[in-house]
Amino acid sequence: MMADIRPENKKMAKLAKLKKQFLRFASARTDIYYARQAYQLIQQCPFEEITLHLFTSMVVSYCRPFTENTGIGNLTVEFPEYPDYEDPMMNLRHSRMMDVRNKFLSHSSVEGTGLLLIPPGITNPLNQLKRKDWDYNIGKRQFVQPSQRAFIDWIAPICDALGKRLDRKVHELLPLIGEQHQITDRAFEIDTGANSFQWTIPEPGSPSSIRPGVVKTKKPLVGKIFYPARSSFLDSAF
Repeated sequence: MMADIRPENKKMAKLAKLKKQFLRFASARTDIYYARQAYQLIQQCPFEEITLHLFTSMVVSYCRPFTENTGIGNLTVEFPEYPDYEDPMMNLRHSRMMDVRNKFLSHSSVEGTGLLLIPPGITNPLNQLKRKDWDYNIGKRQFVQPSQRAFIDWIAPICDALGKRLDRKVHELLPLIGEQHQITDRAFEIDTGANSFQWTIPEPGSPSSIRPGVVKTKKPLVGKIFYPARSSFLDSAF
């Protein structure tokens, strides 16, 4: 049986491929926008506790395009050799960013956790108090040599470098995909080929440990709406 190669089908296949490519670049560009925004807020933030949370946001946002994203895929589909900068220090920054995400910030790992046991009657070095029973301190790894801020400042340029590359790609593809749709009299949302976001529906008596994605509840929640989600469109410019 011969494949259908009529012009209209070839055009549809070309549009589908172009749309997937554009969606991958545009989605990654937005993630990097969040990472760059988090770094800008870090520069303005005087509180170390808040800085740590902003750094988590920065790292997770930067690394998001390099995970298996549903319906979009990994950005290395488009950049198979990435990181491919001439400056080896930039490539190292990407590697460090992925390590921080995978080993410390996105998961609770042994590598990223420290545990200190304090026997009865011994001074707790954190609060300088003594207890009659056992106590403990637990900490998540931070990068404090020479300082947390210095490490963040060192690693942040990779966000700008990737952001500028994605900026160019998005603007290269944007007129091409626009011309394919042939709609010029109104703004329109393109079909991404995926269903809209839906919350997982909890089922009574079904522990999540048995059925992943199902939450155990006492009463059914059918017919109730809890925080409907919708797209929030961002400014197209960084």
